Amino acid sequence: MIEVPRGALCADQIAKDAQFFSFGTNDLTQMGCGFSRDDAAKFIKHYMDNGVIEKDPFQVIDRDGIG
Repeated sequence: MIEVPRGALCADQIAKDAQFFSFGTNDLTQMGCGFSRDDAAKFIKHYMDNGVIEKDPFQVIDRDGIG
C-alpha cells in the first residue's frame, strides 16, 4: 500500500519491482492536507461554506494539489 506522497510520485519506479500495490487515498489526503478525516469532520463544512476549500478533499481527488 502506497500511503505517502513520495511513494505516489515514485510509483512508476516501484511498479518495476512490485507485483501489485494500491494507493492509500485516505492516508495520502491526510498527509497532503495536514489533517485527519476524523478531525476534519468538525470543520470541513465550515471551510467549504467560507470558500477556504471548494470540496471535501476526502470525497474528491485534488488533481492540482495532491493528485
